[in-house]
Amino acid sequence: MDGDHLQEKLKSRNHRFFVEETNLFIPSHNTSRESLTSEHLHDSPRKLAKDVVQRLQRLEQSRDLNIRETRRIWPPMTSNVSDKHLDDVSGNSCTLKDILDEDTVMSNRSSSREIEYVTIFPEENYDATDLALRRKLEEVKHKATQLSKELSRERSFRFNTNVSALSEMIRNLIVEERNLVVELSDHLQCRLSERAAAKEAALTLKNEMNSAAMKQERENDEFNARLRQEWESKLREFKSEEHRLKNRLRELADQNASLESEISDLCSREEDYTVRISNMEANLKDLIDKLEETRSENENLQRKLSEVKDNLEVSEEVRFRLERNFREKEMENTELIKAASRLRGTCSEQERTIDGLRQCLNSEIKNKQTSDKIQNATHKLLAEQSRLTEVEQVLRRKLETCTVEIQSLRTENIYLLERLKGDGKVSGRSVLKLDQELVSCVQCLKKTGISLLNECIWTCEELLKIFRRTESRQGIQYETKVQGLKHGLEQLTRSLGKASFVISEKSETDNREPELSLSPTENRRWKDTNQAVMEDDLRSELKAESLLTSILKEKLYSKENEIERLQAELARALGSHDALKSEIRDAFDTVSCLNHKMKNFELQIIQKDGTINQLQVEVQSQEKELGTTKTTLSKVAQERDLMWEEVKRYSENNMLLNRELTSLKKKIDALEEDTLLKDGQISILKDSLGNARPFDVLFGVEHGELFMLQ
Repeated sequence: MDGDHLQEKLKSRNHRFFVEETNLFIPSHNTSRESLTSEHLHDSPRKLAKDVVQRLQRLEQSRDLNIRETRRIWPPMTSNVSDKHLDDVSGNSCTLKDILDEDTVMSNRSSSREIEYVTIFPEENYDATDLALRRKLEEVKHKATQLSKELSRERSFRFNTNVSALSEMIRNLIVEERNLVVELSDHLQCRLSERAAAKEAALTLKNEMNSAAMKQERENDEFNARLRQEWESKLREFKSEEHRLKNRLRELADQNASLESEISDLCSREEDYTVRISNMEANLKDLIDKLEETRSENENLQRKLSEVKDNLEVSEEVRFRLERNFREKEMENTELIKAASRLRGTCSEQERTIDGLRQCLNSEIKNKQTSDKIQNATHKLLAEQSRLTEVEQVLRRKLETCTVEIQSLRTENIYLLERLKGDGKVSGRSVLKLDQELVSCVQCLKKTGISLLNECIWTCEELLKIFRRTESRQGIQYETKVQGLKHGLEQLTRSLGKASFVISEKSETDNREPELSLSPTENRRWKDTNQAVMEDDLRSELKAESLLTSILKEKLYSKENEIERLQAELARALGSHDALKSEIRDAFDTVSCLNHKMKNFELQIIQKDGTINQLQVEVQSQEKELGTTKTTLSKVAQERDLMWEEVKRYSENNMLLNRELTSLKKKIDALEEDTLLKDGQISILKDSLGNARPFDVLFGVEHGELFMLQ
């Protein structure tokens, strides 16, 4: 049973091996020949050869597996066979080794695994292998008949004699061998039929491969011809394009040279224009500077002319003022002379009254006072007399208030006569007179102070103007005026001090009078005692007179100072008048000179205006030229930029064309290499198809070893 099972397994594997082996080269019944040819036509010869090599490798691998399995299965079966029976079998019939020597030799030739292109089933080998297989089949049939005869003999021998177990085992082995031979015969028949089918498939495959190779050759020829035509057309186009580009480059080079020459001309013109523009700008700057200088000179002359006119007007006003002051001073001098004559008469009258008063006073003093008091009174009276003489001298010098003083002196004389005639009621009148004198003195001081302050302000303003003008002559004059103002301020302060002293003394006398009028009983007593009252009245009157004389003396002194000041001013005015006359002459001379200069300057200004107008016209013309040159330069710059852009564009196009040429050359080289490769492949396929060695697929080394196991 084990043997039968192993035989069936071996048979199935051998059958499957042969089916796979034939399917490698024979298409299935379901597929048509047109599909096979269409598949092989679309494939390249290299791909077909590669597929054949892969199939052969798979076939060799499957053969190796089958050999291993047969070696694993057959040794235990062959080991049980007796040497004797094997010798009989080998003596009666030929072995498989002898049968398959030719196949092993053929398989050893094609056992190398480095075959690249092979041809399948040549026609000569097909006939030899078929004859060998038929011969082997006949031998196997003959051996099967012999084995059947031996089996019948063994059966007859078994029936006649009793054989041992050894003969039974030999019989079984013979039966198995017969079965194996039958199976081998069946296998050989199948092998023959399969080889016939494989032969037909090989023929069809060969025809198809030949047709595919021829078609591939035609396609390669057509493809090469088409490629040659395309390459020739493209080469012509490239050559024509290269020639056109060379001509274009030559034209561009000529245009570039012409443009460079034009640009150089334009640059030279631009440099000339810039030089001319710079020269014109320099001339324009010089003319503008000269125009500004003439304008500044004209303005200076106009300013000087206005200053001269102002000085002339001021000098005329000063001259008119001095003339008016001179007339006023002359009138004042005449009035002062008249007032001086009047004052002399009043002074003589006052001297007489003073002499009478002295006599009365001496008589009264002798009667009422002691000798010491009389001496003191005489000293005081002498002092008063000296002061009165000074006042007389001051009054003689008065010029402005002579009439008022004469009236005041007349009223004073009237008051003195009334006081001498009366009984002592004149004290209030003298006090009133003192008040009036004080008020007038204060008002006079105010006027003088205000006038001094006004003069001080005016002199300060004039000094500021003089400092601005920096004229030395009038500066010295105003310095003298300032000194006079300082002296007047000192006198004003002194007179104010005296006035304040007199006011304080008056206030003391006013305070004493109420004290005397407090008690009416004493008044009655004073009436009884007239001498004491007269003495007090005389004292108060003397104090009032002394105060009044001091005030009058101060007034006379101030008037004398005013007269001196007026004389000094008159002398200064005369000197200034002479100076003004000389200045006026100089001013007239300068005015005449300035008039001539003004006329000259006006003529120069007219000439300068003409030159300025000419320069403006030239400047406008130059500006127009500059505008035109700027427009031309802008146009030239635009044209230059456009030309540069065109040159850049042409250079870029040239670079692109050069790149295309290089890329096309590379493509041409690649196509030539591809054509060379295709030619080599075609030649290799032709050589491989024509000079390939035969290869037995069915009876290789593995099959020889498989059959040698028997």
